[in-house]
Amino acid sequence: MRAIAAAVLLLAAGAASAQLPPVTGFVIARDIGGETELTIANAAVQTLGPLLDESTPSGDPELPGVHTAQGAVLAMDLGAGFIALAAGSEGEVLGLGLRGLGRGSARVAYLENVLVQSASVPSGTPVTIRLRYRIAFGRECLHDLDPAVLASSNLQECISDLELRASLRNESGVSDSATHYHYVPVGFAETVTGLFADPTGTAQASVAAEVGETVRVDLFADAAGHLELAIHGETLPTGATAASLVVVFGIESDTPGVEIYSPLLGDVLSDFSAVTPANALAHVLSLGVGAPVTVPEPGAALAAMAGLVALVCQRASSNARA
Repeated sequence: MRAIAAAVLLLAAGAASAQLPPVTGFVIARDIGGETELTIANAAVQTLGPLLDESTPSGDPELPGVHTAQGAVLAMDLGAGFIALAAGSEGEVLGLGLRGLGRGSARVAYLENVLVQSASVPSGTPVTIRLRYRIAFGRECLHDLDPAVLASSNLQECISDLELRASLRNESGVSDSATHYHYVPVGFAETVTGLFADPTGTAQASVAAEVGETVRVDLFADAAGHLELAIHGETLPTGATAASLVVVFGIESDTPGVEIYSPLLGDVLSDFSAVTPANALAHVLSLGVGAPVTVPEPGAALAAMAGLVALVCQRASSNARA
């Protein structure tokens, strides 16, 4: 049954699957001298990184410049229903010289035509397909310059950036989608929407379909920590960033006996049982650079913050911690 389903789905996907693989993405570590990038494989289960990079001082005692470290890591498993990202950067100005730039970023885009199949429900039966998901996340921006100073200088920047997009689309072109965003630059206005504004909840997309048809599932997740430093008057600033995101998801039909089959996975996708706080916390990633952050247990109201789980980026420069 699954072999037949895969063949039918590959024909239905046609040119779209030929143009773009179902899974794309990267991890990037960037400093003032350039960037290093690792590209994700087109696979249902994988880990990429951690990719770590460091820019060293100039070596000139009179113009030592800036020291930064940055990195990123990602992991995903469609069968287990999760995508996890972590990125961060840290740095310090040591004296006169070039400004410093540190950026770690990670991205996953999953876009696939999946088959609505059943061994017991007749082909052509109308059903409703639902994609349900929730998140766990942490972010931090640390900087020892006053926010008013940051706002008045285009050479001082400390940003953590998280984004999640999710959608379903049926063969008739009807779609249901949502974008969730968390953008926090130090010294400037924050933008926090969707699940990032209320991480205790779940979100859902749904479309009508029929048994034997395909539905396009689209998940996009991005995390970045950006730091830009330069001497400001007599101040030698330091800073550190971190951004961590776990998305857990499942897809089901409202009709018993109907499954959602992924050719990339070679099996049915995760169901709603994957969409739990415990599953999200189980896949949190750690990274060796950036600001220290915590990821609270999503959906739990625990007294005295007992559910906090230490996360990501355990090392920061001593100046950034101060």
